[in-house]
Amino acid sequence: MTSSLGEEINAVVAAVLGGARYGVKIRLPHALLMTLLFRQNQSASKKVATILKLTRDHAVNLATFAAIYKVNFTAGFISIQIRTILTLPCTLHTAS
Repeated sequence: MTSSLGEEINAVVAAVLGGARYGVKIRLPHALLMTLLFRQNQSASKKVATILKLTRDHAVNLATFAAIYKVNFTAGFISIQIRTILTLPCTLHTAS
């Protein structure tokens, strides 16, 4: 199974976007609920700012994790491909 560098880059970008999307999907409802329940002394604008900051931080953290994971996985996959190519027997025939 071979893949080009462009496909690997697309996979890393997809992982980053997926991590960010999942971070927002999970953290936004949680931050909304927790802020409304436990930060009653804050103004509405401060609550919104808190919710957005918590959501953004979580999305960035998951996107970063996904990128690091995917880059390491891709580097290992490419390394295996290179080692496989280098250990293939030479099929060149010499003239006798």
